[in-house]
Amino acid sequence: VLSLIEDSKLGVDFIDSEKLMHDFFHASHLLGKGRMDIDLHWNVFSEYSHIINSSDFVWAKAREYQWGDVETKVLDPTHEFFLALVHGRGFDPVPPIRWVADCLMILRKKDTKMDWVEFIGLSKKYCYSPFIKRALPYLNVCFQANIPKEVIEQIEMLLPSKGDLIYYESISSNIRKKGVLGMTYFGIKRRFIYYGMFLKGQWPSVWHYLFSWFIHRLKSEYKK
Repeated sequence: VLSLIEDSKLGVDFIDSEKLMHDFFHASHLLGKGRMDIDLHWNVFSEYSHIINSSDFVWAKAREYQWGDVETKVLDPTHEFFLALVHGRGFDPVPPIRWVADCLMILRKKDTKMDWVEFIGLSKKYCYSPFIKRALPYLNVCFQANIPKEVIEQIEMLLPSKGDLIYYESISSNIRKKGVLGMTYFGIKRRFIYYGMFLKGQWPSVWHYLFSWFIHRLKSEYKK
């Protein structure tokens, strides 16, 4: 797919610094003339980009959509809501509050029909339950999202694994305030956790992964 895009007549190309990180990311930007910026994803989750079929559920229920003269597909509302919700899971210097607006827009559409049974199933299947347990009540309390009480109760009863809790703590904390040494230590620790959760078996060893990631990251930063 990446080669096809590079050879196409779309007039877009990958950012050189991001090309170096394709083995580590789930998405990349394609820039074209003017202000064209295409955000290309090959997986809906950054954590599961190396896990085959982890995005299949999205395609299975995608709906046909006519966009002008183009026949395309759009997400099922339940999947759209789930993806928008978990976008808020990680810390960012600029708070990722867009997930709140996106979730409310989806829920308030007249034609939205949520499959809450599937939503709960997705919350169990993927590693995001520690965040979801906080996010759903937040939407109801602060923005009157009208998420059914029984859904909130079932989400509250979920028991995240130890790995899920450790991972959520690692991505939701602001390591920048810990100084250079602290940021280096916690940044490496985060990579160890990430490898153990999602990449075991995908690389020869954790050390091979870390070395490769750091070398490519340094080259990427140099290219910027």
